[in-house]
Amino acid sequence: MTPSGKAALAVDLPPPPKGKTYETWVIDQGVHRDRLCDGRPAVLDRKLQPGVTVKVTVEPSGGVDSPTTQPILSAQV
Repeated sequence: MTPSGKAALAVDLPPPPKGKTYETWVIDQGVHRDRLCDGRPAVLDRKLQPGVTVKVTVEPSGGVDSPTTQPILSAQV
């Protein structure tokens, strides 16, 4: 994470199952949809603050408005 709050998700996951995508979430006082990703490193869309948590779930292609599965990855910034 940079001082400005930009952050990268440094992952190397296998391709998501057919019809699915990886979706990132930023958790602070709420759960915020961030972006869809393919399992490769990506810059997050939302600026982060220290102490937030970033999670990755497997969701239907196109994404969802709130997580529907347990996270496969979770990290506190």
